[in-house]
This record gives sequence, structure tokens and C-alpha cells, in this order.
Amino acid sequence: MKKARIALAIGVVCISIFPILVKLNLTPGVISAFYRMAIASVLILPYILLSKKCRMPSKKMLCLSVVCGVIFGSDVAGWNVAIQD
Repeated sequence: MKKARIALAIGVVCISIFPILVKLNLTPGVISAFYRMAIASVLILPYILLSKKCRMPSKKMLCLSVVCGVIFGSDVAGWNVAIQD
């Protein structure tokens, strides 16, 4: 239970800081969204590979996952562009 609370606290801090960084206009919104998703992927990938709980999904589920990822990435990019205006 303690690990979950620590992870939750870290997640809340990360989510709370990101809008401030986007509002600073250091980079355009789409670039900021790309790096947000890329850094998260790089941090999660070693855990997935080392835990050996990763199984290849069926082609249908893989296509659905890609579509959902593109939609989520577009949502984050749109949010970043909107918050900078």
C-alpha cells in the first residue's frame, strides 16, 4: 500500500508541474507533447521488458492500441497548443 501512495504522490506532482512548463512557452505545444510521450515511453519500456510480463497482443488489439495512442497523443498536443494561447 505504501508503494501505491508514493507512486500516486509522484504522479500528482508530475501532472501538476507540466501545465506550468507548457505555459512558459519554451517550445511549441506539439513538440512539448511529443517529448512528454517519448520520455514516458522510455521510462516505462525497461520496466516492461525486465518484468517479463509482456505478451504480444493479437493484431486486432495491437491496431486498437495504436489508434488509441494516436488519439491520446493528439489530445495532449491539442491541450498543449490550447494552454499556450
